[in-house]
Amino acid sequence: MNNITPITKASRLTEKEVHEAAQNLIDNEEILSSLSLLRALGRGSLTTITKYLGTFHKENNQSENFSTPAFSELPDVLNRTTRLLAIKIWTEAQAIANKELESQRDALQHAAKLSADRIKEAEEFSDEQAKRLEELEQTYTKGSEESRDAVNILDAELEIKKEELNKIITKYEVLKNEHISLTASLEKTEKQINDNKIENDLHIVELKNSHQTNLDELEKTLTTLINDKEHQVKKREEAEKENKALREKASMLEGELKAWKAFKPEAG
Repeated sequence: MNNITPITKASRLTEKEVHEAAQNLIDNEEILSSLSLLRALGRGSLTTITKYLGTFHKENNQSENFSTPAFSELPDVLNRTTRLLAIKIWTEAQAIANKELESQRDALQHAAKLSADRIKEAEEFSDEQAKRLEELEQTYTKGSEESRDAVNILDAELEIKKEELNKIITKYEVLKNEHISLTASLEKTEKQINDNKIENDLHIVELKNSHQTNLDELEKTLTTLINDKEHQVKKREEAEKENKALREKASMLEGELKAWKAFKPEAG
């Protein structure tokens, strides 16, 4: 199931919105720059905001350069003194207005310089972030390759361990079957010895008086059988010891295999 949340595209930033935001910053005596406009508007790109900020400065500079036409003529009803006074007042008013406009122009030029500095700062920051991102991508790629190589090495070592374990298990099974065969043979031999002993005992009782020589031979035979039994018992004990050692070794290898599996990184 797709859990991606759809992104609602913001409306396109207009020149009017940028101009209004710029005027608000000036009215509030705040620094006017592309970055401050971006913070105030909360959307848009630095390229678009910078373009509209340029048109804002251009329009304001044009309005500042606009001056009210000077009096070319005064009504004839005014006498010469009144005319001179009116011209003087108008000239002083124009000087004051021009001084104010010059001050505002300097402020706007200063703001434009600050804006350019902020844009340069943003571009440098963007370049630095891009460089940092590239370094992180290279580090991630290198780390991924190293992890993949480590996993491959662990897989190869694990396969070797599996082969060794399979060989041990196979050898264990062979020895186990041999042990079962030897145990069956020993039991058969013991039964045969017991049967022979009973038979020999009866035969000895029957022939004891008349066949003393045969009795001695039978006793020798019995001794041989007993020795053979002891040999079989000893051989069985040796097989059991070897079987026990193989079981312990197989158990140790199984523990190593589980440890390798536990520390093996999962494929991402």
